[in-house]
Amino acid sequence: MEEKENRLFLADGEANIPSESGDDTLGKVAKVGFWLYIDLLATSIFSYGYWIILAAIAGPEILGITSAATSLSWIILGIVLLGVPIGLQKIVGSKGDDPESIAYLFSSFIFIFIVSLIGNVLTLLVLSLLEVNIGLDSSTIVLALVLAFVSSISSPPKNFLVGVLRTKSLCIVDIFANVFKIITGVILIVYGFGSDGALWGYIGSVLVSLLLYFKVIRDAIKNKDRTYTYSVGRSIELMKAGFANYLPNIVTTIGIQLGIIILLNGTDATTTGIYFIAFSLFNAVLALPTAVLGMLLPALSRIESNQEEIARKMTNTVIAIATPFAFALATYAEFVLGIFGSSFVSGSSILWVLCLSIPIACIVIGSTNFLYAVDEFKSVLLIGIAMSVVRLVLYLVLVPIYGGLGAAYAFDFGFLGAYLVMIALNSKTRTFAIRSAMIPCFIVSGMLSLLLQYLQIPWFIGGPLMLIISLIIFGRVKLLSKHDVLIITQSVISKGALERIASIGKLAIRVVFGNE
Repeated sequence: MEEKENRLFLADGEANIPSESGDDTLGKVAKVGFWLYIDLLATSIFSYGYWIILAAIAGPEILGITSAATSLSWIILGIVLLGVPIGLQKIVGSKGDDPESIAYLFSSFIFIFIVSLIGNVLTLLVLSLLEVNIGLDSSTIVLALVLAFVSSISSPPKNFLVGVLRTKSLCIVDIFANVFKIITGVILIVYGFGSDGALWGYIGSVLVSLLLYFKVIRDAIKNKDRTYTYSVGRSIELMKAGFANYLPNIVTTIGIQLGIIILLNGTDATTTGIYFIAFSLFNAVLALPTAVLGMLLPALSRIESNQEEIARKMTNTVIAIATPFAFALATYAEFVLGIFGSSFVSGSSILWVLCLSIPIACIVIGSTNFLYAVDEFKSVLLIGIAMSVVRLVLYLVLVPIYGGLGAAYAFDFGFLGAYLVMIALNSKTRTFAIRSAMIPCFIVSGMLSLLLQYLQIPWFIGGPLMLIISLIIFGRVKLLSKHDVLIITQSVISKGALERIASIGKLAIRVVFGNE
């Protein structure tokens, strides 16, 4: 594939590398995925800070109500997007810096604005006329729908920035918006607005990020001729490109978020708040495979060979890194949850169960993005539906009986269902799964976790030991590739920084991989 002439979206320190080889693509995925992961990680950290403050000044009950309201907004958001943002990300990812990319962004924004406005108004009318009881008062429901609307119209510019690999700018914008959320939300909560104040913090941060996304895009295309006309044809094309992910995402979103609403109605707001915190901590670890493997979509869309090998290498590398983190979090779940308050410690078993799914989650996420990038839409749809249906059915069965723990089991079995369908359905992903590092990484990290618990090693020693020993074992038995790690490191870390840490880096490589 030839490199395009117009490079409008390049910025210092950001990747836009032509796909000359597998190593180039692997490095590019790592670089832009690194910034996307930093974005998700920073967002998670700010969210935890927000929840810690909320739990401290308002208690788990307000936390439970707020989490249920945000769950409602996520359900509505998943429905009204119609797959357009992910379709935009794929199309822009394949076109690169083509001038037509802005035309697709403009059409997607106008389309989602109209559809989301209609969808949220209809939702409010249905809930009001049918007097549906979801455990939330009317003002909280209205704010949840406002949050769904502003979140929906911020999705096109955000996915656009991911598609053109401008993830560093995206990260900076999201960090600023999260700071705004904490300041605004905490002030409103302190002044007695409760869960409504917390929701206004969310709404304000999304509006700030929306404005800044467009500022980044505007600065990149300044003094350039662009098309700003709405096109029904482009909107249909965007829906078609994102349709493979749309139905699975709806069912997945409903399954996950409905669990929180069921908990609120079936138990109480306190129990809901405890589950929400445990699930949010799990998502901090899941953010790594989600971010890095998510970058396979635009990156692999630009190359014509070695796609499966590149996807497999990146997935195995992510498994080897994410699995020790997940087991370290599970091992010291009581300590981590205790940061939010003693009432949250009871969620440690929930966190344990969720963290067990990280290795298989990496396989499912990596293979799904790979299949999507190579236009295997039917396989993506069937895998996603399998995961979603299993999860949704088990939520409805297990949550009323086992509460938060039942929700955690349902979530894990959803990944297992997707994995089994993935193996049975597609020869490409069957090889992908069989050659993965999932089982060895799971066994090694699991045994280390049991050993640390048996010896009662404190978290500040056991956590680092888990990561270091796991990586050494993975490197020595070739679950981690020295070549791939070096490529990823050189892509993520600047040349100047590499020179400053050269001696430490060489020692670390020698410790992990030996004298190869």
